[in-house]
Amino acid sequence: MPNNHKSTIPSTLIRYRYWILSALSLLLMSEMALAGINIVPVEYEWGLGGLLLLTTVAWVSTVGLIGVVAPIEQHSMSYVYLFRAVLFATCVLLILWGAIDSGLSGTSMVFLLSTIWMGLMVIFGATSNHLRLIVFPLLVIAWSGLLIHYWVAFAIFDDLLILPPPYALSLVSLFVVLSNSLTLGVVLLRTMLVNKPRTTVKYVVVALTALGISAFTYAIAVGLGLLSIVVVGLGFAFIVILLVAILSSVFGIMAIGTMRRPIRNITVAGIGMAGMIIVVGWYWYWTMDNGLDAFSGEEHAAAERVLSRASCPGSAENRRVFEGDDGDFLVHGYTWWRLPTGDCRIRPE
Repeated sequence: MPNNHKSTIPSTLIRYRYWILSALSLLLMSEMALAGINIVPVEYEWGLGGLLLLTTVAWVSTVGLIGVVAPIEQHSMSYVYLFRAVLFATCVLLILWGAIDSGLSGTSMVFLLSTIWMGLMVIFGATSNHLRLIVFPLLVIAWSGLLIHYWVAFAIFDDLLILPPPYALSLVSLFVVLSNSLTLGVVLLRTMLVNKPRTTVKYVVVALTALGISAFTYAIAVGLGLLSIVVVGLGFAFIVILLVAILSSVFGIMAIGTMRRPIRNITVAGIGMAGMIIVVGWYWYWTMDNGLDAFSGEEHAAAERVLSRASCPGSAENRRVFEGDDGDFLVHGYTWWRLPTGDCRIRPE
């Protein structure tokens, strides 16, 4: 009897997985709508942000559960699932209508559409046995997000780095090369060398081969990034990040191709969760208001002048103006997921 009680919750989740996914989709879109129109008071927005994060994790976990217990074949998608897709699209239209009606900024709209697109990619990537290539853009986004967050953290918290910037950057490069080497080594062992005898020499050769290929391709990506700067003149960091992310994703998709269900579905769901958290976090960041709506008349004009003179730590953060206990205006900086970056200096007029 105790065993039956223990299995009640998992069996309920499995039985009603599609309805749970539909409810979570509606909840996620509703929370994003609330974030877009900024009707939640500032003192309570941390609760909405936490709920948005938890809903995102629960949503992707439900998609992963569907992929594990009932993967959807490419040639046969159930009418029930199509109905859920229609419901998801309806929620999308509602959030778009609310965003346009509230005058949501163009950047926030881009992240909103990106979130919707990523959600569809996660669904098809984590629940299908024949759509592995859909995972490729998810991998690119996950890798790009990881590297971009390093640059953001470096720009904002450079004084907190234990190692000097050149050494910190070297560690990031070493992490990329070693992770790609590990992924490529697994691919070699499971494909070309799957029937070869397992010897120490073979492992050493595979490790050196994977390390050499990863280091060479990483160097090529950095070189192309430098060349792009000379020719096109775009930002160095983002070009290199994109090229390295594409390179790493090629190795990643090769490794996923060697996996079997359900490990493949769980892996894709994990990648999708990382991508969703990254994109939703930036959406939550871009929809943050600057605090001026809390003031009116002369106070609004004064707060706007203070906000324009604020110099905040880092280079990629939003800022919000507050009224301090002494009546003076204060400005705080924020970054991804509206994480505070510290007080901003107010330049004298």
